[in-house]
Amino acid sequence: MPDEPEELEGDPITSPTQSSGIDLARSLLAAAKAKQNSAPLQKNGLRKQVRKRTRRGGDPTSLGEVIASLAAERGWEADISSSTLLAQWSEIAGADLAAHVRAETLRDGVLTLRAETTAWATQTRLLSTELLKKVQNHPEGKSITTIKVLAPTPPSWRKGERHVKGRGPRDTYG
Repeated sequence: MPDEPEELEGDPITSPTQSSGIDLARSLLAAAKAKQNSAPLQKNGLRKQVRKRTRRGGDPTSLGEVIASLAAERGWEADISSSTLLAQWSEIAGADLAAHVRAETLRDGVLTLRAETTAWATQTRLLSTELLKKVQNHPEGKSITTIKVLAPTPPSWRKGERHVKGRGPRDTYG
């Protein structure tokens, strides 16, 4: 029949005779179904996902290798390296500085630090070039280009998820 689409085996090939996108979509669907039907069945009737084996024989894989391959597969290497750098902040900055300044975030090459007091924030800003060199010498800190030092935040009167606009607790005093 001329109305029925042709079923192609293997990869679909576009030709000048296929004038509409519907024919191409049908051929892609037929190729995907053929590939899916070639997968082996499990005991419960579901298709088994075939994975490549990267190791020979039945050698056990170490937990570190499994986690490293999972991180590489999911693209978590940058997150892991930034977490490692934040966790080792006291070793990088030194005990004195780490006692008063903590590393908060690492995003897009910017390391954000939060100081305990404004005096420590000012002192850290003055030392930021030397601190940046120290951080860049660390194996996980090669991608850092800037250090941003923040002063401590004042206490907030907002409690909970919802709040009313206005002057805050001063409204209740008269």
